[in-house]
Amino acid sequence: MSLTTSLAFTFYVTKADGTQELACEVLFKDLVFGFSAIIDAMVLHPKILSADIGTIVQVASTFGDIDTAQMAALFQQILNIALEPMNTAINSFTLTIPNKLFGLVSLANLQLVINDNYLTAIVDPTFIAPTGAMFEKPTPPK
Repeated sequence: MSLTTSLAFTFYVTKADGTQELACEVLFKDLVFGFSAIIDAMVLHPKILSADIGTIVQVASTFGDIDTAQMAALFQQILNIALEPMNTAINSFTLTIPNKLFGLVSLANLQLVINDNYLTAIVDPTFIAPTGAMFEKPTPPK
């Protein structure tokens, strides 16, 4: 699976008089994260497999042109080094999918499927027969 996004970064500098001024603004276009999501007993374990900088575009700069190709290469190196720590952090957050809904439906065999750019969760539902107490006629108040 993959996630494609764009991020805009705006940097300001604080001048001696305390006012802030725009230093530069850059846009990271088409940042792509490749990942897997292993499902074990209704627990989702995501892992980032790759992270790629698409392009960096200079939107504004008060100090001249920025070498966006060099910036992209440096950020790519940072992402490559950061993959392992990011995965360690992600592993501490597991997403447990409930295996029962309202005590009436049991869920099993979770699958994640991407179809036409939509992520779909598929489960096998099993109806749980209600107990007799569920259908008892309420006693009217006296």
